[in-house]
Amino acid sequence: MMKVHEEDLATFEKARQLISVRRDHLSMNLPSSEGYVVAFSSELLVLHRMSDRIDLDGYEVLRVVDISEVLAEFHQSGFLAVAARLKQLEPQKPRNVDATNTERLLSSIQASYPVVALERELIAPDECDIGRITVMSRGRFRMRLLTPRAEWADDDRWLSLDDVTRVTFDGEYERTLALVAGV
Repeated sequence: MMKVHEEDLATFEKARQLISVRRDHLSMNLPSSEGYVVAFSSELLVLHRMSDRIDLDGYEVLRVVDISEVLAEFHQSGFLAVAARLKQLEPQKPRNVDATNTERLLSSIQASYPVVALERELIAPDECDIGRITVMSRGRFRMRLLTPRAEWADDDRWLSLDDVTRVTFDGEYERTLALVAGV
């Protein structure tokens, strides 16, 4: 792992610099994440995510400890920067989101957004839980899950906040599931 310096993240945020973030030990399905730094803390990095469709598609939150590399110059960075400028894409901070730590992050997302997607890549690399957190207590939580068909299912498992490695919210997929589910 490399040490991610808050000064570098602040520079990227201020410059509205599109970056690529690698998490080599976790990125089995997603080799890198591209986006704009819109918030960060010593624990978490919040990106306004650049999608494969070359638009801004919600937010992605990564644990700083998992980051192996942050690049301002990467394959397609020039193309993506020009496309973003021509499409007039402007990164925005998510409303009322606290990126201090995972507990505060999830609580603040729950207060402002209809659903959240969580990944626990170290212990469940092929799973993504999407829904609403129903209970949070002493570093653990339970969720009311949304299926891919936007049907609600309660999950009675207790999950650990420490296991959450990636969070996404307010993307087209999450918004569509919430809309169909009536949230």
